[in-house]
Amino acid sequence: TGGRALAAGLKLPLLNNLDICLFDTSIGDATASALGEALRCCPKISQLTVTLYRSKVTDTGGRALAAGLKLPLLNNLDICLFDTSIGDATASALGEALRCCPKISQLTVTLYRSKVTDTGGRALA
Repeated sequence: TGGRALAAGLKLPLLNNLDICLFDTSIGDATASALGEALRCCPKISQLTVTLYRSKVTDTGGRALAAGLKLPLLNNLDICLFDTSIGDATASALGEALRCCPKISQLTVTLYRSKVTDTGGRALA
């Protein structure tokens, strides 16, 4: 699909700033997973914006995307996943990924109109 092809093109080891906006689209778990895989190939990213709101991403894609956020040089992250079907598993995976980002100084996580409950909120915190 187009989303997976786009993600494949983002495997750039020298990339340090990425802003990817795929909101209000039909992308789903396959694209989110491919983005997570692409991010793992970009260890120098320090600034990242991922906007996937109003998409068809569920916990399957959310967990895979979060796994790609374990970026040791990341200092600024804005991730917007509102109005999706992600839930506690994604929130937990995001929390785990953020603990692998010791340089993070600016963080915005937008999850409203998702399926995240108090359990996921605690895991993210």
